[in-house]
Amino acid sequence: GAACVALKDEAFPGFPTFPVVHRWHIQQFGAILPRQFANQGGDPYLYDLYSRYNAAAFDVSCRLKNRIGGDGDARYLKHHIN
Repeated sequence: GAACVALKDEAFPGFPTFPVVHRWHIQQFGAILPRQFANQGGDPYLYDLYSRYNAAAFDVSCRLKNRIGGDGDARYLKHHIN
């Protein structure tokens, strides 16, 4: 099994968008992401975190298409983590 599952985003192939984590993650860390992540970088952070323990995977049977945001323009001002 995987502790972090990323969905295949047709608008951003190969990028771990919309990661899904178990509630255990929130119980252990108190939040999904550290507060330094305003609105950017969280998806790859979660995927990379669990990849280091061989516990991340893409669900290739599930597909979506992010029409707002992703690799293109977003509906919000992007704040990248330093």
